[in-house]
Amino acid sequence: HESETAIIVLTDPRPPRPVTIPITLKYTARPDATGLARVDLRWTPTPGQRRFRLFYSDEVRLNGYLESVRDDAAHPNNTAAGALLASLTIDPALDQAQRAQLFKDNAHLLGRTAFEQITADPLELPPGAAEMQFDHAISGSLEVLSFYRVVSVSAANVEASFVGSAVVPVAVPNELPPNDPDLSLATVREMVDSRLLQRSDAV
Repeated sequence: HESETAIIVLTDPRPPRPVTIPITLKYTARPDATGLARVDLRWTPTPGQRRFRLFYSDEVRLNGYLESVRDDAAHPNNTAAGALLASLTIDPALDQAQRAQLFKDNAHLLGRTAFEQITADPLELPPGAAEMQFDHAISGSLEVLSFYRVVSVSAANVEASFVGSAVVPVAVPNELPPNDPDLSLATVREMVDSRLLQRSDAV
């Protein structure tokens, strides 16, 4: 007798490659009427990448995480975390771009617990699409840097290396909006009389 057909699904157990995404300091859109600023993240998946998890953190949370690592004598990164914290705090004049660069250069020190997962389910690349895009809203009054990590997930639900994934720094624009224009109204007759008066004064 023939046996019943058995279906076996084989998946690749290896983690996918980390996502390639621009990590230059990005700026959000200006805050809207509700006080929220929109972050527009875009990246181009490489072959084999179709599912992604997104993680978010900010400068305050990352500093707190680094302090806990520094103070944990048994943590293998305690010395490096302390050195990064010292670099961030020894010079209070560091601007946003300089602080962002320090975090980017030391992304391997920022563990998963320093971030919040903001996608309940992995994002999936739409059929036929060549680019992924994700919008996120943060407080428009935020003065510290925000950071995102995009982590690729395989069909077998295996994640790419978290600490090997790049961090994307984001800031809310803090320039003051331009002043309202100062307008005055006058009739054509008033303008003509004013010019005639100026000419007579000059004579």
